[in-house]
Amino acid sequence: MPARSGLTRRNGSLCQNARVPLNPDLTAITPDSSLDDFRDAVAVLRLHGHAVGYLATRVETYAESVGGRLWWTKWSQPREIVEYLMTRTDHSSPLPDWDDNLDVTGSVVDELRTGTTEYLDHRAAGTGSWDDAEVYAYQLDWLDGDERAQAWKTYGFGDTHLT
Repeated sequence: MPARSGLTRRNGSLCQNARVPLNPDLTAITPDSSLDDFRDAVAVLRLHGHAVGYLATRVETYAESVGGRLWWTKWSQPREIVEYLMTRTDHSSPLPDWDDNLDVTGSVVDELRTGTTEYLDHRAAGTGSWDDAEVYAYQLDWLDGDERAQAWKTYGFGDTHLT
């Protein structure tokens, strides 16, 4: 059977132009200006006025697999999301030693814009139930200039260098 216009038979299936992306194209995206405040940013985490850690953020391009088989993948439209890395500096604080994650839903960005972030007491980990863990609200003091650059060297993402 001859191939239809624009379609090619490949492994018994019809594929557009015989090209199926194994990886998403993350290059053709317009930067989201609403996330500019979180591009390579660092904040001091304060609990009751005392510095207890740092929060580093960066903006990454993200796409997720929405279908496919072993030999091909269908990808969502790429978009920018915030990745964060939290590091505890005061070992008596209820923060865990460190935590990192991607903000796929945007809920973390909404929270960070308020100037505070809430976190469960990590010391509840061995007690059996996170439901009973106390929640602490941390103030965020965003750094800039030399302070930011110095904090990024120690508490930022190790594979990212500020420009």
